[in-house]
Amino acid sequence: IWMLTLRIWRYVGLSSCIAAIALPMLAAGVFEVAGSWRAAWPYLTVTALIAVIVTYKHRGNLRRAFAGTERRFGERENPSAPAGDEI
Repeated sequence: IWMLTLRIWRYVGLSSCIAAIALPMLAAGVFEVAGSWRAAWPYLTVTALIAVIVTYKHRGNLRRAFAGTERRFGERENPSAPAGDEI
């Protein structure tokens, strides 16, 4: 999920948040298929907590991405500078 969203939008922070939010949903799907909901709650709780923490830690990146000021993955810091002039 992380790699797919990075390829689509090229924002590392956004990709991390989407992957973290998908984690509890994927875990729920695994437990649904296995039919063992009794054992699921600790995993769902931990993965949901991870999603909240990751999203909170990336809040600045998300604000910049939605404002259009966040650099995309692979983008140079100063696009107007010629290649090789990094000092």
